[in-house]
Amino acid sequence: MTQRVTRGRKPAGTTFLQLSCGDFQRNPDGTWETTRQLDLSGPGGAQMIIPAGRRFGKGQMFILGLDLAAVLQGQCG
Repeated sequence: MTQRVTRGRKPAGTTFLQLSCGDFQRNPDGTWETTRQLDLSGPGGAQMIIPAGRRFGKGQMFILGLDLAAVLQGQCG
């Protein structure tokens, strides 16, 4: 499932980042890992590539000011 993550005081429906829960797996130790390379685009054309197999936990990887692990925990369980 693709989740929309929004931030700030933008109009409703503004999408900063679209994440598919299937692109990540949660590890037994609570960290998350990418299942494939992710090519992410943000506002203003900002680009970020996260390689397959990249592991991260809460407070370790921020995208557009968002703690990616915290977002995934809340949206993908």
